[in-house]
Amino acid sequence: MGTFISLKPLAILLGFLFWGLVLATSSSNESSLVLVEFEKWISDHGRVYESEAEKSKRFDIFKANYEYIQEKNREPSLTYTLGLNEFADLTNDEFVARYTGALPPTDADVTIPAEPFKFDNLSLPASIDWRSYGAVTPVKNQGSCGDQQDYSGVAEDYHPEFEGGVAEQDFTDPPAE
Repeated sequence: MGTFISLKPLAILLGFLFWGLVLATSSSNESSLVLVEFEKWISDHGRVYESEAEKSKRFDIFKANYEYIQEKNREPSLTYTLGLNEFADLTNDEFVARYTGALPPTDADVTIPAEPFKFDNLSLPASIDWRSYGAVTPVKNQGSCGDQQDYSGVAEDYHPEFEGGVAEQDFTDPPAE
């Protein structure tokens, strides 16, 4: 009898190779799609990076955020959907440091004095007429513009150091960049 070669192990090996190739190609295609999304996102948000190394680092962060968004949006129990915004190339730590006022960690040691501070030998007037200091503006007609909360006298009176007062437009216009 001749030599008998079993084809079963060879078929299994070829199957593994095939699926490995499919997964590698799929992963490569997915990375290419994310790269296209990243380039579109850069254009949409006017991002310019100082170097290719920085751009590569930002792409890795963007990709991680993008994948997180895709994964979360596949969860059927969520009542909302996530999307890319102008912060998509930042890590959570970078976002917190830049946009949350760099608040100290909640476990930071905070010393609270045992007794409140008291001024000794200080006499204060019974009242102060802030109008005589130019710190209060006249009442203004807000009309029906819909920005009533923006005209709060508190905001203006809190900062009397602004010579000439604060214009209403200072509260309603977006800040200049």
